[in-house]
Amino acid sequence: LDLSEQEILDTYKNRWYIELFFKWLKQHIKIDHLYSKSPIGIWNQLFIALITFGLLEIMRLSREPNREIWQFLKTIRQYLMDSWEEVQKEFNRKRKSSKGRQKIPDKRRKVMNFGFESAIVSPISKEHYTRK
Repeated sequence: LDLSEQEILDTYKNRWYIELFFKWLKQHIKIDHLYSKSPIGIWNQLFIALITFGLLEIMRLSREPNREIWQFLKTIRQYLMDSWEEVQKEFNRKRKSSKGRQKIPDKRRKVMNFGFESAIVSPISKEHYTRK
């Protein structure tokens, strides 16, 4: 109760920045579980994750600057157990520039079958559908 209003606001603001930092870690670096409860263990895990993220970003900028970091990380994870030559082949592979064959919308009216050609006990008339 002896804190001033400004000190309380600053404490809450710093707490909010810490929450945003942990949210960023969970979403982007995939730290969703802390393996240690000691402060040194938590710091070690955070440092290892941040160093890994930094190294991946350096690799991405030197190899594939046009790709997003998450696409780059996905490729690295796919080829994790393969040789580096396989990863290089994937990075050097030609990308499709087009969206493929585009479908042209069909302007013809579709013929609706109202049950006259099939065996229905009580057929529904065409007027039943057109009245709705």
